[in-house]
Amino acid sequence: MKKFASILLSMLMATGAIAAASAETYTGTAQGIGEVSVTLTVEDGKITAAEVVGESETKGIGYEPCADGTFADAIVAAQGVDFDSISGATVTSNAVKDAAKKAMAAAGLIEAEDTTVTDTECDVVIVGAGGAGMTAALQAVDSGVNSVIIVEKGGSTGGNTSRATGGMNAAKTVYQDENEWSDATTTAVEKAIATAEEKYADGDKISNLTATVKEQFEAYKANPEGYFDSVELFALDTIIGGKGLNNFDLVMTLTGNSAEAIDWLATKNAHLTNVGSFGGASVKRIHRATTEDGKTTPVGAYLVKVLTADVEAEDKIDLRTNTAATEIVMEDGKAVGVKVKNENGEYTIRAKAVILASGGYGANDALVPDEYKNFVYAGHAGATGDAIKMVEGLDADLINMDLVNTQPNSMILPSGLGQYCNPGVAGAYKAGAYMVNQNGERFFNESANAWDLMQAMKQNEAQYLIMDQTAFDNFNAGMTNSKIYTMEDVEKWLSDDYDGQPVMKQGATLAELCEKLNLPADAVEASAKAFNDCAAAQTADAFGRTPAAAQSEEGPFYALQMHIRYYASLGGLHINDNMQVLNTKQEAIPGLYAAGEVVGGLEGDVYMGATLFGWAVASGYDAANAVNAVIAQ
Repeated sequence: MKKFASILLSMLMATGAIAAASAETYTGTAQGIGEVSVTLTVEDGKITAAEVVGESETKGIGYEPCADGTFADAIVAAQGVDFDSISGATVTSNAVKDAAKKAMAAAGLIEAEDTTVTDTECDVVIVGAGGAGMTAALQAVDSGVNSVIIVEKGGSTGGNTSRATGGMNAAKTVYQDENEWSDATTTAVEKAIATAEEKYADGDKISNLTATVKEQFEAYKANPEGYFDSVELFALDTIIGGKGLNNFDLVMTLTGNSAEAIDWLATKNAHLTNVGSFGGASVKRIHRATTEDGKTTPVGAYLVKVLTADVEAEDKIDLRTNTAATEIVMEDGKAVGVKVKNENGEYTIRAKAVILASGGYGANDALVPDEYKNFVYAGHAGATGDAIKMVEGLDADLINMDLVNTQPNSMILPSGLGQYCNPGVAGAYKAGAYMVNQNGERFFNESANAWDLMQAMKQNEAQYLIMDQTAFDNFNAGMTNSKIYTMEDVEKWLSDDYDGQPVMKQGATLAELCEKLNLPADAVEASAKAFNDCAAAQTADAFGRTPAAAQSEEGPFYALQMHIRYYASLGGLHINDNMQVLNTKQEAIPGLYAAGEVVGGLEGDVYMGATLFGWAVASGYDAANAVNAVIAQ
């Protein structure tokens, strides 16, 4: 019997029937958007197969390369992690590499990293590596701080700053002077002054601010040299945008330091030289970066890339990703550090000051007010209100927790992300586009202000932007010029149906389009006729809109389902003008500072365009200076 078994074994080995017996599997995990696992099959010291699982990664971005074998093939081809990250999926790419390293260490292919966690000390510890946190770290070092630790719960930097697309508001910069003044801008400034006088006069701060702006503008009109803007006009625009509910002192902090922040960014090789106007700014003050061919580029991704490189190159800054702050360490009523947790355990970072820059709470359903939960969330998945949880028990004051920033004119991308598409929508309206609700009826003056449009959209179950070919071309031009998407994207969205969501639909006739949208064709056609009649006569329609152009009666026609989205929270920690977190008695909590979206009260009821990005930089800059002043004593 033993002899038979020996013969059988020899035969199996000769034929390779049990060759796989020497192969072993090893698994590592890491944090991406969610948990990512990598399982490697290793035989004779080589990786022969890989399996990557990332069920929680963002659809259309990081999920697909996990599921379709793209990452797995790259690992096998590179025999490790020496492969290019996937553009747009940096968080997931880094998580896959980290998980693969752990699996390789378990297999003995590389030396395992030292995972021992120990308590440590530094001058300043910063919670969050978004725009505010990284700005604070860099400016802290620039101003003389010797050691900074940034803890970031995610696998990469950026946070909600990476989602900012507009630009950065700043008043009285050299780049504004390159613009020419116009009669339309005069009208816009006069309208801002009149609105403030009528709606937001308080007999105190706002009234005095309005009077100052009025005096400044009268002086400019008497001697119109250069381009007019002022810190005070910037502040007034912000307050009008916020419906007068803003924290006045924070507004002045933002506006007063904006030009200095632009100059500071330039020292970090972040150049915001293109200046435009939108989103509530009465003059051209929104500063943007441009590509080599002169097109504006999404400012958040641009800034995050630059600041991350600067942070990683600075020896005095220790950036610790995949490390979540869990608790503020208090001694004798003063913040003296934070407790943190990573996959290897828990430890304490003691510091002379703590800066909370962990972002807002838009991704936390428990904190988002009920009325907004049916809207599309478009912010960063890591914006879960961590700082709000950390200050529990400290009697910290919270303000405007019932508010998030919302925007109309948004579409749902295949990834599930709500993309603001106003640059395209504005162009479409000029060419005769209009919007109908689920009954096929127009319901509002589509070209009115965004706030009123949003209130009207809230009354509908659904609404669709209807475009003819000319309006569709204008829409695409507006979006592509804004670098939001490419024509290749358009073609894909027109040809595919994403789980029944009409990202974009096309019909040879209006009736065919309505059939695809499940809209009553007779109602839509009646809406189109009434719209075109007003355009032909150049008279105002029932909603007060005088169409600039009629819509063609010839196909093709296009439709885009419009949504309301929210991407930033407006509430948060109450701070003073020294960036210190306040308790409910309005007293500063010693050693505790805050910057960025975690702060509440700046924007009031509505976030004015290009404010989130600017506040991240300005508040991070100011928090660093405030902390350094204390440390230097």
